[in-house]
Amino acid sequence: MPHLQEVWEKNKARGLRVFAVEGDGLTALENFAFAGENKYTFPIVTASESSLASWDIKTMPNTFVVNAEGLLVFKGSEGWDGIVEKELARRPYTGLNKDKVEKDCEKAAAAFGKGDYVKAAELAKAVVEGKPSEAAVADAQMIIEACAAMEQKLRAAADLAKGEKRYVDCLEALDRLASGFKGTESGAKAETEAKELRKDKDVKKEMGAWQALRQALESNKKLKKAEKVKALRGVQKSQEGTEAGAKAKELATAIEGSKYFR
Repeated sequence: MPHLQEVWEKNKARGLRVFAVEGDGLTALENFAFAGENKYTFPIVTASESSLASWDIKTMPNTFVVNAEGLLVFKGSEGWDGIVEKELARRPYTGLNKDKVEKDCEKAAAAFGKGDYVKAAELAKAVVEGKPSEAAVADAQMIIEACAAMEQKLRAAADLAKGEKRYVDCLEALDRLASGFKGTESGAKAETEAKELRKDKDVKKEMGAWQALRQALESNKKLKKAEKVKALRGVQKSQEGTEAGAKAKELATAIEGSKYFR
């Protein structure tokens, strides 16, 4: 799993999506603590609490790689990372659902891949107006639609994260929206909102609380069960009134009754 974290960190900005399935019978809260102690940031699915509960996780291959077309290109234990690199190399335009575009659209596609969605849309619109070929116009329209979809996706992600007080995720989405759509109304709105959030005392408190919980979990890796619980109760008390404080309480209770943590 440490290697999975390495591959995830290296390639998530290139469009890689990862999730691990835990099948040893842990609860979602135990998995949250496990991930925190090991500094794993990729999503972990708790098999027993999901639609994957019926999977034969013990004997099935431990790694599957599905490419951008939705095709299974690898299943096994060794060599999956090389397949991931190969598939990512086939997708030079991060976030665009096409590995090759007409020559007239290459600059627009490249701009999209770099996260400059305003430039990508402008270049694509110029191709549509120029009408060099039907294929080029089709690719240009696809890029324009992808830019619009990305704008909606980032806005929705920011709003959802803000509503759940996941301010780190919210600011990440807002920053991408502000930089990718700089010069537009939505980009300006995102930039202003991000600045206001970073100044907000309640937001700073929530972000500080999550940082405290993250540090406590990382330190817990070397501690015995009772000490883990004590550390989390400390976060619960010091960060009372925050989402992270409430999560610390849940984690402490889960670890107290856990057979996994000793």
